[in-house]
Amino acid sequence: MTPIVRFVWRTPVLFLLLGTVWGSSFIAIDVGLQSIPPLTFAAWRYLIAGALLLVYTGITLRRWLPRSRAALTEVLIIAVFLIAAYHAFLYTGQLTVSAPVAAVLVNLSPIFTAVLAVVWMGQRYDLPAIAGFVTGLIGVGIVAVSPGVGLRIDGIGMLLVIGAGLSFAIGSVLTSTRTDGTPQLVIHGWGMLGGAAVLAGGAVLTGEPVGAVPWGGAGVLALVYLAVASSIFGFLMFYELLSRIPTAELNLVGYIQPIAAAMLGWVIFGHEVAISTVIGFGVIAVGFVLVHHTSVETVLAAHRRRVTLRQPVSMFAVDPVHPEGDQSSRTGSVNARAETAD
Repeated sequence: MTPIVRFVWRTPVLFLLLGTVWGSSFIAIDVGLQSIPPLTFAAWRYLIAGALLLVYTGITLRRWLPRSRAALTEVLIIAVFLIAAYHAFLYTGQLTVSAPVAAVLVNLSPIFTAVLAVVWMGQRYDLPAIAGFVTGLIGVGIVAVSPGVGLRIDGIGMLLVIGAGLSFAIGSVLTSTRTDGTPQLVIHGWGMLGGAAVLAGGAVLTGEPVGAVPWGGAGVLALVYLAVASSIFGFLMFYELLSRIPTAELNLVGYIQPIAAAMLGWVIFGHEVAISTVIGFGVIAVGFVLVHHTSVETVLAAHRRRVTLRQPVSMFAVDPVHPEGDQSSRTGSVNARAETAD
């Protein structure tokens, strides 16, 4: 392994890289939408990504087909909610909402997930968690009234982006209990292809030119970046990190995304995020911490124990950490996925 690869493979570097790649996705969507209609754009992205992911699974896992009813059900949920609905709302919303604002709003997804867990699964939350729900909504209100130089902020567009977060939360709750051993890469590969088919159908119904896309150089580059870097390498980095660090820690990657989107938006488009937008994002982050305070407290306690015992702290370890008997990072993939929607 070369020195550069060893450096990138370190857990904190990989964590920051994942947050940056997924944050840059919002910028790439903005670029592509300047020439490609939203549903068509999303459909082509996941047609390419799904095909590449299944080729990868066929080569590395020698398996590329779901073989049970439970696996097919999970593929259908992912296709409809996590791919088609989420990206239809997000891409259409980003026609009138700039990337940095969209990156902030989709971070409502974990709060929606917690609310849906109460409604559908009977999960109960204490007073701090309930306060977190309210705090998250206040944060959205602050973002909604925030000015910004060059930023597009439209009420309908914001509702669409928030709808994307809600769609992702619904899909995450529906897939929260796995009863099938089919590899996640296989499930998601077919979910991407199924989602691409739903998006293509939506594009046809809304009159978008699916077969006659006005491709431009920037649009093609954005499409390739989203399909390969964000969807394939981002997905593989996510699951590699999931094998190293607890789910509650990995969830925090979602809060790097708005920072990356804001910085890249400033460099590429000249967007200047208002201080009130930053405050609104901070309020949403506080809401997230309150909703998931028990998980955060568990992670902090684990860090204190490791530091006391002079053991590597997982988030800052140089090499992967696989604590014996700790299955939280492997069994919590769906909950983590709900909180890292891109």
